[in-house]
Amino acid sequence: MAQLQKDIEEMEVQMKKASEEREASNHEFQIAVTDQRATQTILKKALARLEEFYGKKTLLQMGQEPGAAVPPPPPAMSEMKPNQGSGGVMMHIQNIIDEAKEMEVDALSAESDAQAGYEEFIKNSNAAIATAKKQITEKTDSRSDTEATKVGAEGDLAAALDDAEKLATYKAELHKSCDFLMKNFDVRQNAITAEIEGLGQAKSILSGADFGF
Repeated sequence: MAQLQKDIEEMEVQMKKASEEREASNHEFQIAVTDQRATQTILKKALARLEEFYGKKTLLQMGQEPGAAVPPPPPAMSEMKPNQGSGGVMMHIQNIIDEAKEMEVDALSAESDAQAGYEEFIKNSNAAIATAKKQITEKTDSRSDTEATKVGAEGDLAAALDDAEKLATYKAELHKSCDFLMKNFDVRQNAITAEIEGLGQAKSILSGADFGF
């Protein structure tokens, strides 16, 4: 029972520790997800502005302002290439957005697994504590029954010892009485014989017999 109680206390300590760690882990998760989502929001806005800016700039370069003189044709058609600098920056921003999204997904998955593991641990610990408490109750009841049986047995033993002592006393007294009777048997027998003879003589006298007195 002492070991079971010790196990219960240890499990309660571990449950408290697990709850504190889970709370701290969840707090870190909330911060991480908030940061990643904020990063995605900011970078998506920046990317949208860059796309809008470079898109308008490209249209202005390709179009013609109203009322302007027609420019002379270019000497030769040059190959149209996107702005390498803008494309690189925008691609880098998109990569960061994708990484932030991936980190958010990973954090959500890790948080879900951690919460499930914590709930399973708490469930198993509570079940183990309930089992231990039930065993303590059963052992307590068993001990109470055993103690009650012991008290009853001790009472019976005391009564038996008292009876044995009384019997021993009675035996000693009876033995003493028997010894007295055996020691004085001949004396008492002679006395009884003389008494019987005296009674016989008295009866004869009363009946008219003559004994020469």
